[in-house]
Amino acid sequence: MPTGRYYVEVSGGGKPGLFGPNFNIGRYGIKATVRGTTQPRLQDQDINLTRGFATRGLRVGVGNYGTVYGGMTWSLASDSRLPAGIRLSPQGAITGTPTRAGEVTSTIIGRARGSSIEVRVHFSIAEPIGLQPASSPTIYRDLPQSLGRQYVQFRRTGGAGPVDYRVVVAPASAARAEVQMYNGHPIVYLTLSRTVPNTIRVGLTATDVNGSRVARIVTLQVKDTPTFPDSPEITLPPAIVGERYDAGIPIPGGGIGNTSVRTS
Repeated sequence: MPTGRYYVEVSGGGKPGLFGPNFNIGRYGIKATVRGTTQPRLQDQDINLTRGFATRGLRVGVGNYGTVYGGMTWSLASDSRLPAGIRLSPQGAITGTPTRAGEVTSTIIGRARGSSIEVRVHFSIAEPIGLQPASSPTIYRDLPQSLGRQYVQFRRTGGAGPVDYRVVVAPASAARAEVQMYNGHPIVYLTLSRTVPNTIRVGLTATDVNGSRVARIVTLQVKDTPTFPDSPEITLPPAIVGERYDAGIPIPGGGIGNTSVRTS
């Protein structure tokens, strides 16, 4: 607060308060002299952008900047720079379309009535979002839940968070789908209906915070769940005590399941 003349307005006179019990209602002038004070420093600000996509209503500052620090004139510090394609207005608006992915930290200074504050803005510019199916598995009708949920996994590249995911299944009556995240990548879990065709299509759309969007469709083959005989008797080759043991176990319906154990 700069040095100057200010006013205090008092209402509800005659009640105990800051100025005593009999302070009259009115408007009183005061003179405030400020010595050796500094403007508070704003917290660092993080901004996530996407290369090739325009900014959306961004401004310098965090929290309630608009009310606490209103009236500031903003400019870039002399030893700082903005990301390529980004501009700063004197009113603090951050506009433009970034042209290069990467990380940039800019120091921006706000000035008003002889005082100033600094804001360190951390720009993180991502590549446009991408999706690739990481698995295109065969799924099975009537698979027991004890064997795990059936899913389709995707690998995400680029994109600035938060990212919105939408999934659809065709035909819609074939399965119920939900998206969950694992290590930053989406997985579509499926709950199959009682009547499922031989193929179903799963479509996933991802949209990042700046409007970068991508859609991918995976076609899944649907097969009947393999049946296993009760308590099958399988003869395995002999083992040596204390040594690693590897053997192939025939699976009904075709295929070999490998097992590896250490005997004792």
